[in-house]
Amino acid sequence: MGKMLDLAISHGANEVGGIYFGLSADKEQQAQTTALNLAVKDASTKATTITGAMGTKLVGPLSVSIGYYYEPTRMTLSQTPTSEAPVMPGQLQYTVNVQMIYAFD
Repeated sequence: MGKMLDLAISHGANEVGGIYFGLSADKEQQAQTTALNLAVKDASTKATTITGAMGTKLVGPLSVSIGYYYEPTRMTLSQTPTSEAPVMPGQLQYTVNVQMIYAFD
């Protein structure tokens, strides 16, 4: 990536911005599925715990709402390049929110 930036700058680019790292469509789908599985299991575990504490029976979910949030990582560059433009590592964040409404008996 650093070599590509150096090439662009050496050919006259004087401003570089909007460079983001992301996931391929397959990897994004895989991350979404994994996050969704974890979120649903977490909600179910919490509902079961509440049911046990209340001494009631869990009838099941009445409704489920899902929300996704994916934040690509922005790349930052150093002001004084060394041999090539340095690319700072970061993290991708993928969040799934699950709202489950349960009925208790």
